[in-house]
Amino acid sequence: MIGLSTVIVLAQAASNSGNQTALTGTVTCAAIVNHQFPQFRSDTLQSWTLRCVRSGSQFVLKVGDQVYPLAGNSKDLEHFAGGKATVIGWPMEDHIQVEAVSKPGRAPQMFGTEPGAVAVPAR
Repeated sequence: MIGLSTVIVLAQAASNSGNQTALTGTVTCAAIVNHQFPQFRSDTLQSWTLRCVRSGSQFVLKVGDQVYPLAGNSKDLEHFAGGKATVIGWPMEDHIQVEAVSKPGRAPQMFGTEPGAVAVPAR
């Protein structure tokens, strides 16, 4: 379950004239955030995240104490499952619509643009 404070933050962000936002955190799944941890010692955060998502859980980005549900670009999010990433997307009322994903500190390539075009977060 996503906390009320996260929903309020997303609702406020969505009302800010539709600007893209860039967040850096850990790409995981809603089940892990809700304390449903792996039962097997051999599971890594990456393998457990992928297992949860393939079982129907949602990708989320954990930034400090905040959790942001993510939608879109599942294939790209899979590459960062269990690890740090910078996500650029459009804040909606209850999730972030992912536009691009990259390693922290790198400008992500935007999808649907010519090769070499990079994302610049709106300020």
